[in-house]
Parts: sequence; C-alpha cells; structure tokens
Amino acid sequence: MPSRIVFLFSDTGGGHRASARAVASALELEYPGRFQVELLDPFTNGSHPFLKWLVYRYGFLIKYVPPLWGAIFHLTDSRAALKAAIRVLGRQFRPGMKANLAEPPAAVVSFHPLTNHVVIETLHELGLKLPFITVVTDMSDFHRGWLSPQADMVVVPSAESRRYCVSKGLDPRKVFSAGLPVDPGFTGPLPRPERRLLRERLGLADTPTLLLVSGGEGAGRLGRQAIALDAAGLGLQLLVVCGRNQRLRARLARRKWRGAVHVMGFVDNMPELMQASDAIVSKAGPGTIAEALVSGLPLFLTSYVPGQEEGNVHFVLEQKVGWYVPRVRRLVRQVRQAFAEDHEELERMQGRADRVGRPQAAVEIAQLIAAAVEPPAAADF
Repeated sequence: MPSRIVFLFSDTGGGHRASARAVASALELEYPGRFQVELLDPFTNGSHPFLKWLVYRYGFLIKYVPPLWGAIFHLTDSRAALKAAIRVLGRQFRPGMKANLAEPPAAVVSFHPLTNHVVIETLHELGLKLPFITVVTDMSDFHRGWLSPQADMVVVPSAESRRYCVSKGLDPRKVFSAGLPVDPGFTGPLPRPERRLLRERLGLADTPTLLLVSGGEGAGRLGRQAIALDAAGLGLQLLVVCGRNQRLRARLARRKWRGAVHVMGFVDNMPELMQASDAIVSKAGPGTIAEALVSGLPLFLTSYVPGQEEGNVHFVLEQKVGWYVPRVRRLVRQVRQAFAEDHEELERMQGRADRVGRPQAAVEIAQLIAAAVEPPAAADF
C-alpha cells in the first residue's frame, strides 16, 4: 500500500501548483508506486467561503493595485502581525483542514506561505505526529509566513535563502538548499547542433532568438515589448507567448512585423521553446526564473510583484544571470547591448545561468521527502 502524502498549495499565482506537481512527478519517477500524492488546495476545499474570497483577491490586487499588495506584504511580515494573521486565518481555515486530515496521511508538504503555521497547529490539535515539510517557492527574502520553527524540514531554493532562514531563527539542521523544483521536461541547454535541429523542427530560423513571456494570462506590457523590439531592427527572432490572452494574440497576429516574429497562445512545449532560445524576457516569477536558469537562459526582468518577487530580482542581479529593465526603452537598449554590442558577455551569462540552474531540484526534494516519510534505517533503499 503506497504511503499517502498531502501536498498543500494555492492558485494565488501558478508557481505553487507547478512546484507541487514537479515534486509529485519526481516522487513517482524516483519511487514508482511507493507514494500516493494528494494535491490539495485547502482554500477551495473545506475552508470558510469568506477565506476563499479573501485569498483569491490576490490576483485582483497584483493586477490593478500592486502597491497596495506590496504594503500588505510588508505590513504582515513581522512576528506580531503574523501572529494576528494566524489567529484570523485559523478560525476560517482550521475546521476544513481538520476534515481534510480526518484520514491521517504519512506526511504533509506545504508549497504555500499561508499553509504552514495554521496546519502545524491543526496537526498538534489532532494529535498527529507526522512529518511536516515546507518547500519555499520564492527565491530569497521571503515572507515570515513561510518560516515555522515547528516544521520538521524547510527546503529552500538557494544557499542565500538558507542563510536567510537561519538568520530568522530556524534550526540550520532543518533547512536544506535544493533549488526550485521545475517540470522534468526542463532538462538543460542543448548543444548547438541539437538546438539547430530543434529550431528546424519547430519551424524557426537558426538565428539569435529571444523568448518573450508574461505568465499564463499574458498580462503586462508583452505587446508593447514585442513591438518595440521588432521596430528596433536588432535582427532577432522573437517568440512571443501570449498565454490565455486571446485578444493580445489576435492583435499581434494581425500585425505586419519588420522581422521574424512568431506569435503564440498558451503553449505546452515551454521546455522546447526555452531550449530553442538564447535569452528570455519575463516578469520576475520564481518558476519562470528557475526554468530559464535550468535552460541556460539569461533573463531580462521587466517587472515584479511588490513584496514576494522583489527578492527574485535581487537574486538574478547578484548571480549576474540577467538584468532588470522595467521600461520598454531600457529593455530595447539592454537587448541591443547584449546581442549586438557585447555578445561575449551574453555568452558568459548563459554559462552562469546554466551553472546556477538546478535541474535536479525536484528529484532532490523528492528524496528529502521520501527520507522523512520512510527514514533510511527503515526504508528499503
């Protein structure tokens, strides 16, 4: 009988679900049939309707009033504020969580900052002594909600974020740096001959290529960025992924472009598109950053969500694997410099990105979870 493990996440941003799915896939690949992973969004499954409504205002806030969200993030990032938030969340969240844990799992793994403290308290109230593991899906300088001293294990994306956790009082023996989990399809950059064949198969020219993405919803200034880059006459092939934004895709598809521009909607071959590209333009989402680094792509970061994504920008700049270019003119200027004026630095960045990327992160996290559920002394390794 496989050991049942509950993975907690929320769709306040696609990265939490994507990370959970990546680790679930790695568990099955590494330990076939040994673990049964249950993906659970506790905010839509059993919690008070008001809590669901409140949590899912996140998307509205970051789209229309991001400074307000940034203020909320920073105001709640203190011990006193977090304690108050836990009390409020607990009343709305705990009854549903108790129902979801009525059949005790072998372990609980949290991929969201709001599913840590209250769930640990709930486990104690139910008298359940089982491993509770937190997998942090922000790159660095993250919210205190991620950090509970009572967690049995906290897995973080980098050595920098591990030092941050220890500085906030976590037991260093419980904090592990494993990278940010990405889908197994992201396997790393291709040698030039293989990349040429991939481009040919995708119907692309074998020429310097820039990938432009803006999340699954195709939000932000993606259209303006593509138009400005094409108008600059940089001789680049642009891959513009509009996601679910059908209006933007239709508008860009009708446009008469100066150079080679490929406009796409929602895609299911992002690993191939990254392998076919030389660099990427994106907002500072942690999932896209991790996927790009695994693919050896330098990043042109154009925006970030105030609060949790600020640290992602700092991480990219400190590692020297990309640039922060919040204005379209600055983006065009930096792309021109990277591709036309200082191509050697672009190649050095590609090498650094490849070294910083951790394609085995999901596997390492799966191994840590497996060891917590079935300690090596008892497991059949």
